[in-house]
Amino acid sequence: MVIPFFPSSIFLLAAASSKSSSSSSSIEVEVCLSPGCVADGGQNTLSKLKALAHPSVCDSIKPGKCQSLCGKGPILIQNDEKNKQQILKFMKGDEKLVPYLESLVPSLDTTEEEGDDDDANRIPEDLITGYNLVEDGLNFFSKKSYEEACENLKTGIEKAFVPAKEYGGNMEWMVHAHRTYAESLLEILTQDEEYDEAIKSIEIALSLDPTDELSYVVLAQIYQIKKDDYGEYKALKTMFELPEVGDASSPPHPNRDIANRRRTLGFRLQKLQREVEK
Repeated sequence: MVIPFFPSSIFLLAAASSKSSSSSSSIEVEVCLSPGCVADGGQNTLSKLKALAHPSVCDSIKPGKCQSLCGKGPILIQNDEKNKQQILKFMKGDEKLVPYLESLVPSLDTTEEEGDDDDANRIPEDLITGYNLVEDGLNFFSKKSYEEACENLKTGIEKAFVPAKEYGGNMEWMVHAHRTYAESLLEILTQDEEYDEAIKSIEIALSLDPTDELSYVVLAQIYQIKKDDYGEYKALKTMFELPEVGDASSPPHPNRDIANRRRTLGFRLQKLQREVEK
C-alpha cells in the first residue's frame, strides 16, 4: 500500500501566523439549527460558512434559533448595524454560500496595486474545492467507508491547506480533517511502519490546535496499536494536563460522554504510568 505524503510546506504553514484584516464586519449572521433546518442541511451550511468565511466576518457567524420556516431551510438570519433583520431561505450549496460570504467582507485597506483589494475578498477556488472533498471524506467516514474517506480527506487537505492558511480564516475544520484522516488510516493500515502517516497527520492537527483533546486521544490509540507504552503514556498525560472544560467557574464537562471517556482514559493513564516507572 502506498502511504500518502504531506508536503513539508504544510508543517511550515501550520506553525506560521496567518494574515488577517484590521476591518471587521458589522453584520451578524445566524444559521437556524432547529431540527427541521438541520434536516434541511443547516449544520452543513453553518460548518461551511465558518470554514470559508474571511477572518473579518468569521466570528460574526453563529448558530441561531428557529424561525418557524421548516421546509425552507437552511435559514440564515442576518442583522446589520442598525439591527435590521433579513431572513434568507434555502441557503446551501456553493452557488449561494460563496457569493454570500464574499458580499459580507468589508473593504480591506491595502497598499497593493489597484484591483488586489477585490481579489483579497475572494474565497480561493482551491479552498472551496478542498473543503468539499473534506466534507465528502467525513461523510464516508461516518458510513465506515474508510478507504474512500482516506482518499477524499487526503486530497481535500492537500488542496485546501495552503490557501486556507493564506486566507487566514477558521482552521477548526482542518484540525477535524487531519484527525479524521488519521482515524481512517487506523482502519485500513496493516503494517506497523504505516502508522507513522497517521501520527504525522495528528501532529499537524495539534500544531494547528495544541488544545484539541480528541487529537491526543487518537494519538494515544495509535501508540497503543503500535504497543508503544511510553508514546501512549505521553499522549494521555499531555491530554490530562490541558485546561479542562469548565475549570474554576463552571461544572466540568456537562457532556456525559466526554466525562466517561476521560474517566476511562484516566484509569488507562494510571496503568501506563506504573508500567513506564518500572
